[in-house]
Amino acid sequence: MFLLEGAYFVSFCSLYAYTVTILLDYGYTEVQCGYITMLQYLVMMIAGPIYGRLIDRSISPKWLFIILVAGGMIVTPLLPFCFGRGFLWTMLSFSLISALDYCASSVFDTWTNQMTLRDSTIDYGNIRSAGSIFYATTALISGYLIAPLGINFLFWLHMGALGLSILLALPLSDPNKLPLLHPEQDTFQKILSCCQELEQCLSEHTYGWDVLCTALLSQILVMLNQEKAVLSAPSFSNPIPPLVSEIYDYIDKNFTDTLSVSQLAVHFHHNADYLTRVFQRFSGYTIKQFILLKRISYAKELLQKGYLPNDVCFLCGFQNYSNFSRCFHNHLGLSPRKYQQSLAERTL
Repeated sequence: MFLLEGAYFVSFCSLYAYTVTILLDYGYTEVQCGYITMLQYLVMMIAGPIYGRLIDRSISPKWLFIILVAGGMIVTPLLPFCFGRGFLWTMLSFSLISALDYCASSVFDTWTNQMTLRDSTIDYGNIRSAGSIFYATTALISGYLIAPLGINFLFWLHMGALGLSILLALPLSDPNKLPLLHPEQDTFQKILSCCQELEQCLSEHTYGWDVLCTALLSQILVMLNQEKAVLSAPSFSNPIPPLVSEIYDYIDKNFTDTLSVSQLAVHFHHNADYLTRVFQRFSGYTIKQFILLKRISYAKELLQKGYLPNDVCFLCGFQNYSNFSRCFHNHLGLSPRKYQQSLAERTL
């Protein structure tokens, strides 16, 4: 990631830092330079949120970064041709560069941040510092080389650094792609058998079904963890990121209150879709599903202790009894009252 950040910022600096110098060398006025610079920022301001939305919709930041950089690499050789065709062509070419590889910087930042969730050894601050160092070094050295090599040297430097960025990005991990387990046939059949027993147990609700379900789930988890132990995946060195742990803890302490994904988004200063996606990736549940499971589990405890179903409804964070009864029935196949009655019958 360090070398990739460095290579990308070499390409970024070679054009971005010298935009006005290049334009003046091609005969454009200071006013025209101002218009083009303004247009660059406007294009980045429009394109940035669009790319962010694409990533929120589960587009891989790694591949989006590679696509944008590759696009910039294709457009770069056309820049000298466009500069010679007039002001409008120059504005168009700089708009394309701004929408492509200039915006790749924010996409790379998102990619790096997502990687820090997967691997605690990745330090975003250090990677970002590497980019700043390469940018400053490139700006200094390029200033000395423009005179002997000519202004077009910057285009070749830009294109070469973009190509190197692609080569360095390809082998790196994709945060949207998790390693999959491929158990042996015998193990797979055992897991499948346990799942079938679990499904039957959940549908029949015979005496002691909840204890049996817990035992079957434990057996399945043990077998899956045994398979995971032989899976070589360095990125799993820290499987549950701090953000997900903090969400777990916050829900655990506040699920009896009015709690929603939007409230969590405000509390943790993240987009609601992003929070849900990250939480589901590591827990298997959406945030809304997990809150509901916590409430149903707590409701079972209170009903077992003899609390009235109407009281349990509000103690668990539900806003009305009909919603509570429907959710409880969907999960357990019984209404709260019938569940409490079945508990009383078992003790007779």
